[in-house]
Amino acid sequence: PELFMNTGFETVIGGEADGWTKVGRGYSLVTSGVYAGARSMHMKNEQANQMSAALQVITPSPPVASGYRVRIAGWSRANKIEGNVMVPDWEYSVNCDMEFNDGSWDYGVSAMFNPGTHGWEEAVTEYTVPAGKSIVSMWCYAHVVNHKG
Repeated sequence: PELFMNTGFETVIGGEADGWTKVGRGYSLVTSGVYAGARSMHMKNEQANQMSAALQVITPSPPVASGYRVRIAGWSRANKIEGNVMVPDWEYSVNCDMEFNDGSWDYGVSAMFNPGTHGWEEAVTEYTVPAGKSIVSMWCYAHVVNHKG
């Protein structure tokens, strides 16, 4: 089942896509050049030490059980994304932190995009819930961090 909500950014409340909180420099919503749905998020960092992000906190009910595979994915189009490294990294990604039923966390599960300039590109990763645990929340960021562009 789909865990993310409002992935096409169809529902907007107060200038934000419903379910997506602006973090750092945040994002703007655009209606032209979108990948799918009604809108796309647009993020831009003027300097390499900035962060533009959207956060969605997911609290699955029931919790995602041990052994289940969670697919984390997103689409991005880039224009001159620069940074400390010019290979895919967590700083330009859909990045999720998993909270488990025992209070422990697994940080930085990332579907990473290529920097530089490119058309629409999908980034995907799969995560298997560890034995004896279940996911009670996922803090997922679509973000550009420490990259100019």
